Amino acid sequence: MDIRSALHLGLQQLQQSSADIALPHLEAQLLLSLVLQKPKEYLIAYGEEVLNDAQRQQYFDYIGQRTKGRPMAYLLGYKEFMGLNFFVDESVLIPRDDTEVLVNYVLKHIAALPSASVLNLGTGSGCIETILAKNNPNVQIIGVDISERALMLAKKNLQLHGVEDRVTLLVSDLFSALSSIEPFDVICSNPPYISTKDMRRLSTDILCYEPPHALYGGQDGLHFYRRIAVEAQAYLRDGGLLALEVGSNQSLSVIELLQKYGWLAIETNQDLQGHIRIVSAKKQKEPIE
Repeated sequence: MDIRSALHLGLQQLQQSSADIALPHLEAQLLLSLVLQKPKEYLIAYGEEVLNDAQRQQYFDYIGQRTKGRPMAYLLGYKEFMGLNFFVDESVLIPRDDTEVLVNYVLKHIAALPSASVLNLGTGSGCIETILAKNNPNVQIIGVDISERALMLAKKNLQLHGVEDRVTLLVSDLFSALSSIEPFDVICSNPPYISTKDMRRLSTDILCYEPPHALYGGQDGLHFYRRIAVEAQAYLRDGGLLALEVGSNQSLSVIELLQKYGWLAIETNQDLQGHIRIVSAKKQKEPIE
């Protein structure tokens, strides 16, 4: 079987799949490029080149996995986020464009500071820490995650982009490993926020492949926001910023939580589609005695 025939058959299988595959032609090309370790242009120029048995078997194995819903990012082993590629596997969520709003918001805030210390709750792939460090040489970051596997992958991404010297990674259940650390200028987080009801509605590629502990936010999706609202002020400097990514229809509930626990200057920020994506607040300054 030559390259052209393999692409045609792979495309047919992807098109007939019940998985959510928006660009089957592109995905067929990307998977064969992965197998051959060649750019897509090579497939066009050398369409008559015959695949060997191992190449053919590997390609259609990838096609079969994709038709069952396994995400392309996990098959390829990487995902682009804010112009950089990040290693990903099933230990971490696949970076989403939605999170750019959170990262840009924090970058804008710390740009006004001569130096900044940032805590990111829920490191995952390390994409947030990496982009913050790449875009601000005066920032020092601690990233925490409950998953050791996720932190191992995050470390690879920090090394890939040359920022590992300004980011410290800790195994921690939110703040559990931070008791002796100096307070931060900024705490940011894209916590798990999917409710029990919404977990049942997730597409196969998310529900069956992405790590559930990084998705599930408790019965109402607010479990981690409650903990952060209660605990975060102890780890922020006076007037320090808390910036949270929120799911759709969660902003009012998160605002109420922050108000309940004494947060000030609560604001919201929208994504390009006009959806509220960020809820931020500041720590109340302690009175001078």
